[in-house]
Amino acid sequence: MRILISTIDATSHLRTLAPIAHIARARGDEVLIAAPVGLGAEVAAHGLPFAAVGVDWTTDPGTAEAIGRQLAFGAHRDYTTTLVERVFLGEPALRAAADLQRLIGSWRPDVLLRVAEEFGGYLAAERAGLPHVAVASGCTHLLDASAVRAPLRRLRDRYGLPAVDNPDPYRHMLAAFTPPGYDDYRTPDTLRRYRQAQPGRVGERLPEWVAELPADRPLVYAAFGSVVPGLDWKMQPLASTVLAALAKLDCVAVVAAGSTAPALSAPSEHVRVVDRVPQPLLLETADLFLTHAGFGSVREGLRAGTPMVAVPVIGDEPYHADRLARLGVAATLPATGLRPDRLTAACARVLSTPSYREAARAVRRRVLALPPVEALIADVATLAGAAA
Repeated sequence: MRILISTIDATSHLRTLAPIAHIARARGDEVLIAAPVGLGAEVAAHGLPFAAVGVDWTTDPGTAEAIGRQLAFGAHRDYTTTLVERVFLGEPALRAAADLQRLIGSWRPDVLLRVAEEFGGYLAAERAGLPHVAVASGCTHLLDASAVRAPLRRLRDRYGLPAVDNPDPYRHMLAAFTPPGYDDYRTPDTLRRYRQAQPGRVGERLPEWVAELPADRPLVYAAFGSVVPGLDWKMQPLASTVLAALAKLDCVAVVAAGSTAPALSAPSEHVRVVDRVPQPLLLETADLFLTHAGFGSVREGLRAGTPMVAVPVIGDEPYHADRLARLGVAATLPATGLRPDRLTAACARVLSTPSYREAARAVRRRVLALPPVEALIADVATLAGAAA
């Protein structure tokens, strides 16, 4: 089976898709990752073949300006609306679709698998009569078939596809790596859930110094995803607050701060600042995950059974922080006006309250009871075979 996998230029989305690609290749399938050129280096770090398609949406000045302004002011709803209207269902989808259509013609896949926010793959697969599978990601709760019906009809029309009254981007399958009870996706006929497989770059392991960390105190891991750490003006004040909070907590702490790390000083010897660590591996041994509640981090935290303190920064993160709170696995605090003392207290409360650990263990068991990624690939193969 040949699987063409399409995604937007986001490392968090690649981390969702990479385990699928690796497991498919291990069983003898051919896989090709298609994304904007900026994701190529990260795809190579995961040891996967890559084809550049589409454009990086940040090259559009109007979209980039709007997103920057919304990031600056923490305008969560406006930010996600801009992403949906201008990126997911906008011109970038049409540009990606044209490139993917050519790639389908030359590479001849049996099925297209896309991250749910990537609608270029949907358009190209519909044009080619190819079965397509969507994999749920951070904004999928905003992309219900009924919610995107009107813009998807317009997008289909612009791409020259036949008119359809009720286009369904998940009509073949929507695959989710979250346990029952986490989300409220409204596609019951085609929704299937699978067990999260933790991603990793080729040959990745924890640094040796992690093995030497004291074990007589809880290990707290703090990280804020792939977007905010690249914005020093937003990450630096947040990281400073986090460091001040962890300095007052009886713990051992590792703070992953991205490109901001060299400008930060650890406030005490029990806090270590790094640019990045292999997150899924460190979560296996962490007692607390201080997170922005991005969807990738949420999934990895739930898979590891690690209690959390969620500080949503932008976009879909408040939604996922709320989901964590409803599950009982996390305490949540808003990033706006965050004070070190309140963050210290929240971390201490989660560490000292057994119900958070118990809820995290219970959710992890629900995740582990889901079918593995191998089952997803078998279902995709069945879909491809039925369409042949």
